[in-house]
Amino acid sequence: MKKNIILTIAFSTIILASCQSKQKTDSSVIQEPLTEEMSSDLNSNSIDYKIAENYFVKNNAGKLEHPKIETLEKFNSIFGTATTMGKNGKPTTIDFSKQDVIALVLPETNLETSLKIVSLEHDSTAGITLKFKKIEGKKQTFTTIPNFAIIVDKKDDANVNLLQIN
Repeated sequence: MKKNIILTIAFSTIILASCQSKQKTDSSVIQEPLTEEMSSDLNSNSIDYKIAENYFVKNNAGKLEHPKIETLEKFNSIFGTATTMGKNGKPTTIDFSKQDVIALVLPETNLETSLKIVSLEHDSTAGITLKFKKIEGKKQTFTTIPNFAIIVDKKDDANVNLLQIN
């Protein structure tokens, strides 16, 4: 009887330990550390932002007409929540009374695609310019909708222009 209890406890411990291992996350947005070249480009025109994590583009979202999203209703019509287990599993909180979202949603593709935010800056002529890179990889057996959503303060209120760079 004691042997069965000890085996049950040992087995349970192994199962619990394996469930707590770190999950691999697949992020389509790459945010790399600044290099000297990039940091020299930073100036007072840079805008602070935070990546909205654990959201996905809804299948029926359609084309995003404007990159700037100012209401929860509009955001919820495009994005759904993707809660996962773990410490960072909840979707990033967005307070639309103080914050806006700038989003990029590309067409569905079967190519492995990552998006890299290069900069977000005030532009004296165009308003706000978000520069990004699209990095395509191997063909996949499934399709994805490459996208990102970043959160900015409402004080950074201007038209948003997206600029893909090579």
